[in-house]
Amino acid sequence: MRALVSTSALALCLTLPALSASAQSIQINQQNKTIAISTTDEATATADIAAISIGFGIFKPDAESATAEGGRLSRAIMDALHKAGVDDKSIESNS
Repeated sequence: MRALVSTSALALCLTLPALSASAQSIQINQQNKTIAISTTDEATATADIAAISIGFGIFKPDAESATAEGGRLSRAIMDALHKAGVDDKSIESNS
């Protein structure tokens, strides 16, 4: 059992420098011969696909003004997407 603890301690010493770049917690319990390592890290990447769904409801006294307001709002949403760099081929819409 002593050789196992020594090997684990050696493995811990060899891997410790590799873990130093992230937040970590190391606990060694000599009574039950365990070494517990807890670590966290962060990774970021550019997404291949971003899917969003936008819906809205228009309440106006008549169909003509509701249709006009819906068109204005749809154009504002499309303008905001274009301003964010989304091209037309990447946008799907339905009514």
